[in-house]
Amino acid sequence: MKNIVTILILITLFLVHSSMTTAITFNNNISINTQTNKILQGQIPVYYDNATPHTFAIYNVTITGLSGFNFTEIPILLLNESKNINYTYKTDTPIHQTYSAKLQYNYLTQGTRTPLQKVIQVNTSGYNPSNTTAYINDSVVWFNNGEGNRTVTNLNDLTDKHIIQNLTNYTRLFSSTAQFDYFDETTQKGGFLTILSNEVTLLTHSADYDKNILFNVDAIYKNADMSGQAIPDSYSMKLSEVKQGILRLETNDSVFNIKLSGEWFRFQENNLNLNGDKLIAFNITPAGITTTAQTNQTYLRNIVVVSDNGGNLTIPVSVFIQYANLTEITETLQNLVLLPMTIEQQYAFCNDAQINWTHPTCVRYLQNVSKVEYVARILYPEINETSAFDSLQSGKKAEEGVIRLTNQIDSQKQELSSLREQLQLMFNSLETFSNTQTTKINDIGNDVIRRKNNSTLFLWSTLLIFFTIICVVGVVFYKKWKFNNTPSMQFKV
Repeated sequence: MKNIVTILILITLFLVHSSMTTAITFNNNISINTQTNKILQGQIPVYYDNATPHTFAIYNVTITGLSGFNFTEIPILLLNESKNINYTYKTDTPIHQTYSAKLQYNYLTQGTRTPLQKVIQVNTSGYNPSNTTAYINDSVVWFNNGEGNRTVTNLNDLTDKHIIQNLTNYTRLFSSTAQFDYFDETTQKGGFLTILSNEVTLLTHSADYDKNILFNVDAIYKNADMSGQAIPDSYSMKLSEVKQGILRLETNDSVFNIKLSGEWFRFQENNLNLNGDKLIAFNITPAGITTTAQTNQTYLRNIVVVSDNGGNLTIPVSVFIQYANLTEITETLQNLVLLPMTIEQQYAFCNDAQINWTHPTCVRYLQNVSKVEYVARILYPEINETSAFDSLQSGKKAEEGVIRLTNQIDSQKQELSSLREQLQLMFNSLETFSNTQTTKINDIGNDVIRRKNNSTLFLWSTLLIFFTIICVVGVVFYKKWKFNNTPSMQFKV
């Protein structure tokens, strides 16, 4: 019988736990699609549809254990009521990941208060405080801090009395609710103590009732616009020349993981993030041009810009390669290969895995001596004296190459010297012409100044003569007028 009761209790507890774990209804698998650096706002509806085992409301419903998210809390959710847990989420990096969190809540349970201690002072002035409230199992302490003895006497039962000597105390524990009224027989001062129930309703959390919730986050970089320009976008170059340029990139928002590439290009900065405008320096160096026919041509080379969220760019750059006689230079260099080499060095050069006796100097040499004989010369140096003809011939070819190259250099020097003389003559002619023209201009200027001065003198002279004539005429007319208007005088004798 006892076992049956135990089994029934366990079944009841299981049913209670099962019903409680199904009290909350919500979407426990949430998919989030967003972009970086963007605040995403969302809602999770929560419905409370089962009041078992204790209450008709649950409290402080929230989601915990997930960084990067901010969740609001539902302070109280009543039975058969639905409310939303609002959340915000933001990330600055792309993410494709599933996160696990917990939906937690509290519920009401019955419990008891923790026992406390209440202290009441007693002296000649009476009890302090005189009116006190305590709870079951609380300790009430009366402490005599005055002079003489004091009493705690039950007002309703005078035999219930306790004497408290000076600087001592009396402690009493109440196990039930009561109203305890008392007084001090010495001072006739009274006090009132109310004992209340210690049973309380508590907000309780149990991890057994927590709910798992999954967040499937798929965050990509926020799309942005990116444009680019090569400055300049065309070049005219010699084969061995290196020139500089500027790549200007501009975005309207943050663009991440920008990578630059391009045949013939080398960038001062690469693998960068950008928000706004940026100038990136680069060098351009022709490569892969090995024949004369490949020169004197225009090549189109592209700067390729790729990014995670700003799209991809292809920026064309036009490069004109100036004419160069690569055939003659190649032959000269081939003939010069043997010049600084000893027999041992030449063998090591031709026997290299990359050369493998395919270099023109090695081929020409093997036409006159077999590879076996060549190896023998390395092993037995004395053979070099008796079979030195081939080496001599190769040396002569190398010498001819040096002479031919030297003659070309001398010829270019002469051409440069002649060009320098022509430029000097042109400069002297221009200088003479400049001096002549300067002299003429100075003469013209002096003549203009002289004519201007003469014109000014003539003008002032004319004005002076005209002014003098006016003055003379004025004086004559004045005298004549004065003479005509002077009265005549007649004298009689």
